[in-house]
Formats: sequence, structure tokens, C-alpha cells
Amino acid sequence: MLKRTWAIAGERPNKGFRVVPISKDHLMDVMNVRTEIEVLCLGWSIDQGGVEWESSLVGALHRLKRFSKTAVPSASSSDDWRTAHRAFHSALISACGSELLKSFHSGLFDQVERYIAISVGITDQPRDDISEHEGLVQAALDRHTEEAVVLLRQHHMRTLHKLVTQLFGPEGAAQKGARGKPTVKSAGRGRSTTLDLS
Repeated sequence: MLKRTWAIAGERPNKGFRVVPISKDHLMDVMNVRTEIEVLCLGWSIDQGGVEWESSLVGALHRLKRFSKTAVPSASSSDDWRTAHRAFHSALISACGSELLKSFHSGLFDQVERYIAISVGITDQPRDDISEHEGLVQAALDRHTEEAVVLLRQHHMRTLHKLVTQLFGPEGAAQKGARGKPTVKSAGRGRSTTLDLS
């Protein structure tokens, strides 16, 4: 089976950047930590966000819906969707009140996006996840924190499921066209979300 190795850039303080090979463990670690931070920030945003936060969230969803992943792909449309998608998740947590947590979230989002970029050339029909984003917005606007948290965890785990399936074979090495089906689990603070990829 033809195998291909990819890598992502990782920053080293005062030493520039180094090339870090991608791995299933790293992807799962990044996604799990990102999920916990985004869940925390979402809960705080629901508690503290006012009408400006609500307006920004509705606007971010509107922009995201203008750029469907299931449309005929192009470099421009992909860039537009990535920009709108990042803006949506940033809006979701924008009222959390912690610039430090938002900065951590942004850095983790960068790392996940690198895996998504690597997977682009081997994807099947893109997942149309607009309904997932709509559900998140509705739960947040209704101040249903528990529901919003569950939906956000499920949203992230579906992304992780898709990336692991596309990028990694049974040996855990990145390979083109891989269709390995491991189990993906996100756990934190007594809560867990498990997707059986078999």
C-alpha cells in the first residue's frame, strides 16, 4: 500500500519553527484539549453574553451558511469557508471574558486546521454540517448550556472521526486513502463522548 508522510510546523520559543510529523495521538490530543477549552468558554459566554454577543453569533452563522462545503470546490470557496468557520467558532466563545483562553483556543484551532488542510486531497463528499452549527446557535441563544455543550462535543467528535478515518491506517501512520476505523473518545472532568468508528 502506498504511504505518504506529512508534517506540520510547530513553534519553539526563541528558536523559530520545527517540522513535526502528524500523528493520530497528536490529533486526538489537540482536539480533546480544544474541545475542553471551547466547552468552558461557551458556557461562560452563555452566562455572560448580551445582545452584542447574540448578534455576532447570528451574523457569523449567516456568513458560514453562505459558503457551503458541498458546493463545487475551488481555492477561493475553500478559503471563504475556512475564514467563516473560524469566525463562527470564535464568535461562539467571544463573550467568555478571558483573552487568555481565547488565545489558547486560537492556537489549537490553527493546529486542527493543518490536519484538515492535509486531508483535503483525500476527502470524499464533504460533510454538510450547517445543521450542527444551527443547533449550536439555537441552544446558545436559548441559554440552554447543557444542550449546547453536548452539541459542541458531538460536533468536534464528528470532525475528529472524519479526520482519523481519512488520515490514519491501522498502524497509526498517516497514509493516503486510509480507511481505518478506530474508536475516538473525548473525556474531561467526568464527561465523555465516544464515537465507535468501526
